[in-house]
Amino acid sequence: MKRSRAQKPASTSVDLLALRECVEQFTSKTVVLLGDFVADEFQYGEISRVSREAPVLILKHRETKIVPGGGANAANNLASLGAHVLPVTAVGDDFAGDALIVQFRRQGVDISGIFRVKGWTTPTKSRFLAGWAHTVGQQVLRVDYEPKGPLPDVVRKKLQQRLSASLGHAHALAVSDYGFNIATPELVQQASAKRKSSLQVTLDARYRLHRYAKAGITSATPNESELEAEHHTAIGQDTGELTRAGRETLSEMKLQSPRADPRSRQRSSRGCHWCRRHRSCRLHSGSGLRGISSGGCAHRQHRWRLGGHEARNGYHFAPRASRRHPRRGIRSWLLSYA
Repeated sequence: MKRSRAQKPASTSVDLLALRECVEQFTSKTVVLLGDFVADEFQYGEISRVSREAPVLILKHRETKIVPGGGANAANNLASLGAHVLPVTAVGDDFAGDALIVQFRRQGVDISGIFRVKGWTTPTKSRFLAGWAHTVGQQVLRVDYEPKGPLPDVVRKKLQQRLSASLGHAHALAVSDYGFNIATPELVQQASAKRKSSLQVTLDARYRLHRYAKAGITSATPNESELEAEHHTAIGQDTGELTRAGRETLSEMKLQSPRADPRSRQRSSRGCHWCRRHRSCRLHSGSGLRGISSGGCAHRQHRWRLGGHEARNGYHFAPRASRRHPRRGIRSWLLSYA
C-alpha cells in the first residue's frame, strides 16, 4: 500500500524582490495626507529615588524627544520612502506644533498645507520613561494633551480648499482620523466627488469607521476594538467573529481590502515583534496595524518602513486569496499606493 506524499506547507515568505520593486515606485507618486497630526513626546529620566510624598518614582530628566505620530507618522514614512507628500492638516501655535513643522521642513516636505491655529492645542502624547544608565527605559506614565475646542470655521474652509487643490494631481489620498476633526467623512466625500479620475483612498479611522461608507474609501485599517465598537460585539480570541465583522465592514463600505488587527490588546511579554530585544516594547504607542508604514518600538524609534499609515506589532485581516498567497497579498497591498 503506497503512502500518499505529505503536502508541503504553503510558503509564508515574502517576495523581497517584488516588494522592493513596489517600494521603489513611491518616488514617482504624489500622496495627499489628510488627518490629525499628533506629536509623540518621549521624556527620558534616570530613577533617582522613591518619593517621600507618595509611592512614586522621582526621575532625573535626561532628554526629551518629539517624533511624528498619528497622521504625521504616516506622512513621515511616506516622505522617507521618497514619495511626494502633501500634508493637509492643522497644528497649534505651540512647541509641539513647531517641532512637527521643523521635522517636515527638514525632510523637504511641502508644509504649505499645515495650518497654524492660534490658541489651539496640537494633540500630544507625552510618555515618561524611567531607567538607569545603559538600561532600556520603561514607560511609567503617559499624559495626553488634546484640543479643548473645535477648529475655527475659517480654518476648516482653508483645509477644504487645500484638499481639493492638492488632489488635482495626486495618485492617492491617505486619511488619518484620530477623532480631532481634521478629517471628516463629509470632507473626504466632497473632495473625492470633485475628482474626475479614480483615486486610491486609504482610511485609518479611530471612532467612526462606517460613517466613511460613502466617501469612496479603497482600503481601511480598523483594529479589534474599533471593529467591536462598530459591530457591537466582543471578539476576544474568536477569529470567526473577527472574520465576520471584517467581512461585514468590507461589504458595507465596499472596500477592496480591509485590514484588521486582532492583537491590538495583546502586547507580547517577549518585547517588540520586530526587534525582540526590549521587553518594554510591549508598552509602545499605536494600536495594532495601521496600513503600510513604520513599526517597531516607539520609545526606541526602531523602524521598518513600507509606506503609508502606522504599522505596529500584529497582523492583518485580508481576503482569503491573500492569506493563501502572501506574496500576492503584500504586493497588491503596496500597489494600492504605488
